[in-house]
Amino acid sequence: MDDATPLESATEDLVVQAARLVRAVRRLEGDLPAAGLRTLSVLDEHGAVTVTRLAELDRTSQPAASALVKGLVERGWVATRPDPADGRGRLVETTEVGRTLLRDVRRRNARVLADRLSPGDAPRVEDAVRLLREVLSHDLGHDLSHELGHELGHDLARPEEGPA
Repeated sequence: MDDATPLESATEDLVVQAARLVRAVRRLEGDLPAAGLRTLSVLDEHGAVTVTRLAELDRTSQPAASALVKGLVERGWVATRPDPADGRGRLVETTEVGRTLLRDVRRRNARVLADRLSPGDAPRVEDAVRLLREVLSHDLGHDLSHELGHELGHDLARPEEGPA
């Protein structure tokens, strides 16, 4: 028997539909590397960060993030500069080329979605955006990993070292 409340059922569907929307939009990006666009989005949201922090935010390994950053520097999408807080470290930041690319991809994706809606849907879309912004203003990452980890019997916020 499903003991989910109506709100829990609706939010479950929201998460599923949002994930499907993200996957559909990614398919529109053609030959642009998904990991590169995801990195530009992370930098757009968080600003300049270290490679270690970028790896944490993207839930990947530090070596994988380093390799990705190297490729994005070669494309001219990101640049690195010394970290003023750590003389040995470097910060990764989006270049003007990267910002323009991200803006253009987002605009193209928005046009594709808008073409599937009617002008009268604008208030509903605005309501959905407000709701998502409100939800995302909370630290979901910690809450979800702690709750799921508790259900599974370990702390997902602190992954164990070693092979999986």
